[in-house]
Amino acid sequence: AAFKSQQHRWAKGSAQVARKLGRRLATADAPWRVRLEAFLHLGGNVGYPCLLMLALLLPLMLELRLPHLNGLYLLLFPLVII
Repeated sequence: AAFKSQQHRWAKGSAQVARKLGRRLATADAPWRVRLEAFLHLGGNVGYPCLLMLALLLPLMLELRLPHLNGLYLLLFPLVII
């Protein structure tokens, strides 16, 4: 339980710092590689909500089979196999 709460604090802290310093980081007088590394470091937990959203929407998309999303199926097909 202690590890889980510590993990939550780390994730929340990096999100708060990204929100607070994101604009200043984008316009900082630093090399683009340093700024990119900072964005990747602070945004490391962004993938989890995106993955959850994909997992929730993928069955709906496959059920609806919207014709204008045919190209998207080619990208999502490997995820269906897994």
